[in-house]
Amino acid sequence: MIETMTLHQASKYLRDKGLSLCSDTLADGLEQGVYPFGVCIRTDRSRVFQIFKKKLDAWISEVEADE
Repeated sequence: MIETMTLHQASKYLRDKGLSLCSDTLADGLEQGVYPFGVCIRTDRSRVFQIFKKKLDAWISEVEADE
C-alpha cells in the first residue's frame, strides 16, 4: 500500500519535527520541485498534492540534525 498524506497533515508533521513552515509554503515548494517527497498536479481550478510518507520520512532523516 502507498501511504500518502494531505498537505495539511504533512505540514503539521513537519512542524512537529521542528521545521517551521505553513501549508502554503509547503504547497509552493512541492509545486516548484524543491521538496522531493511529493508532487503537485495543477488543474484548471486548483492544485492537487500527492505527498508520500515514506519519501517524507526519508527526507527528514536525510536533513535532520544529529543529536
